[in-house]
Amino acid sequence: MSAARPPDDLAVMRALADAVTICNRCGACQAVCPVYAETRIEPGVARGKVQLAAAILSGDLPVDREAAAAFSTCTTCMACEEACPSGVPVVDIVAAARAQVVEARGLPWVKRVVFGGVRRPRVLRAAAEAAARLQDAAFKPASDRDLRRLRFPHGLAARRAYPPLAAHPFAHPGPLRKAGTGPRVLLFPGCMVTYVYPGIGHASVEVLERAGVDVVAPPEAACCGVPLEAHGDLAGATELARFQLDQLEGLEFDALVAACPTCTSSFVHRYPRLLAGEPRYAARAQRLAACAYDITSYLVDVLCVGPPTRRLEATVTYHDPCHLARGLGVTRQPRELLTGIPGVRLSEMREPSRCCGGAGSFSLAHQELSLAIGARKATDIAATGAEVVATSCPGCRMQLADVLSQTGDSRPVVHTVELLAAAGR
Repeated sequence: MSAARPPDDLAVMRALADAVTICNRCGACQAVCPVYAETRIEPGVARGKVQLAAAILSGDLPVDREAAAAFSTCTTCMACEEACPSGVPVVDIVAAARAQVVEARGLPWVKRVVFGGVRRPRVLRAAAEAAARLQDAAFKPASDRDLRRLRFPHGLAARRAYPPLAAHPFAHPGPLRKAGTGPRVLLFPGCMVTYVYPGIGHASVEVLERAGVDVVAPPEAACCGVPLEAHGDLAGATELARFQLDQLEGLEFDALVAACPTCTSSFVHRYPRLLAGEPRYAARAQRLAACAYDITSYLVDVLCVGPPTRRLEATVTYHDPCHLARGLGVTRQPRELLTGIPGVRLSEMREPSRCCGGAGSFSLAHQELSLAIGARKATDIAATGAEVVATSCPGCRMQLADVLSQTGDSRPVVHTVELLAAAGR
């Protein structure tokens, strides 16, 4: 990849100055913020973060360790934006503030090393495959489900349970040219599907091909860039956006589909924003955004798939991923797919769209807070009496399996397309 020129992060913050002033400090965000529900401190809620951003913009507050910590404690679940009567773009403000933290303080060396690997797909793949071969030395099987726990636990990490890295990462070359009259879909797997849950990728291919679709995958399994942007590395996120557009240039496909809503939201929202000032990429980013779908919305809204043939007798509850429900507005489609499976009964949670506390690396950087947020979700799940938990995000699947394991709850957590694939066999 070519070197990326860092965006002018302070200019981004200044562009959001008007957005910061929109906040009328009403506190509506307090009622819905998963972080504030646990911390009960003002920097933990959107209103506090917005005021911190305003102070940084005015020069009244230095970008010190405390400010950096406040902006890091956000799951970017967008619940505050949904509840805000003034329409404050909180997630954009937090992202800009995190970028300003990196501009002022730099990335910690661990993140520099990790993100340096993530920015290079072949290095990432080699590292993931090596880690998969060596993982038994560091992890042991958990007793209650297909998860792993550290062999030599320390602190809160002793409580966490993790899915194993895949021995064989997801790969699907697909037909080189259109094999039929149906649409041709580029299935973007993302990191979690490629290296942790390849079964989700294979189920996605199965369901799409069953609907008459030709499925192909990108030449290289590269990260969508969200982890880098979430930690303020806009240069790295922009470089990955360019890389994705370059490798997709010239490929023939009618739609880009992902089984990870965070990846989909990258193509729909983040790439057009990151590349807006680059003539070589801006129009391409807009075109890709127009044909990018979450797999559940593509199956329902575009393909209009019918119900599968096999019965699955099960009561299922569904967790709405934040980036899917609030980020992409997709809530109806996964439920239509689930209730269309013969024998499946949907038992809704009291708060199905409440953040599970995963939020990517947030669950690693703020383990105690992540587990506390997740505990509320585990209680909500248990109250449904469902036998199976479904969600449409591999990251949420990982977090839900962990927080359920904390309570000894062994009910399975699956991706929506995995149930669809099972019902079609």
